[in-house]
Amino acid sequence: MNLSFLIPFIIFVFLALSAFFIYRTPLDLKVVMERAGTHSSLMLSGSWSIFTIISTYTGGERSLSLWVLGKRIFRNELPRKPESRKSPERVSGVYPGHELILQALPLVPDLARFMTAIFHHLTIRMIEGTFIIGLRNPADTGVIFGCFSAIRPLLIPCTRISLSMQPVFDREVLQGRVMADLRISQPLFIPVLMLRLAMKPKARRLIRSISDRAAGVAV
Repeated sequence: MNLSFLIPFIIFVFLALSAFFIYRTPLDLKVVMERAGTHSSLMLSGSWSIFTIISTYTGGERSLSLWVLGKRIFRNELPRKPESRKSPERVSGVYPGHELILQALPLVPDLARFMTAIFHHLTIRMIEGTFIIGLRNPADTGVIFGCFSAIRPLLIPCTRISLSMQPVFDREVLQGRVMADLRISQPLFIPVLMLRLAMKPKARRLIRSISDRAAGVAV
C-alpha cells in the first residue's frame, strides 16, 4: 500500500476517533450545600475528561481551583467583597432591571428549548439530603413536615434520591446538608446552543444592555 495514502488515512482515523471520544466524554457536576448553626458552606465542582474545577464558598470566603489528573495546579482565593451602601437610582419610576426583563421576555421560548436540551442530556446520579427545621410557629413547622411526608413516598421508587427531615417544635433552627451528583452526556452541545442563542438579534441587544448597565455601575 502506498505510504503517501496510508499515513494521512491513519492520521484522519486517529483525529476522528479522538473527536468522537471527546464529544462523548460526559460532564460530571457536584453540588454540596451545608448549614450548621450560623455556618454555611457551598461547594461546586465540574469534571470533564482530565480536568476538574472546584469552587468553594465558606463563611464569605471564596476559592477557585483547577485540577488536572487529580493534581491541583492552580488555586485562587477570592477576597470578600466589601458591602456597598449605595442604592441604585430610579428614573421616572422605573425599577432597576425592569427594562432588561422586558428585553429578555422575547427570548423565553429559546431559553426554554435550551433548558429542555440540557434536561434531555441530564442524568441524576445521586441526590442526598438531611434537614433539621424548626420555625417560630410550631404549626408552620408541622405544615412543612406534613408536606414533606406526603411527597417523600413518591421518591421511594427512585433509589438515587434519599431525603430526610427532622422537625423541631420548641425552637427556631435550620440545619442540614444536601448533595447532588449530576451528569451531562455530550456536554459540548451546550456552547454550541449558547452561541446560536447569542447570535440572535434580540439576545445581542440584551447582552449589550447588560454590558452598558455593568459599565455604568462600575463607573
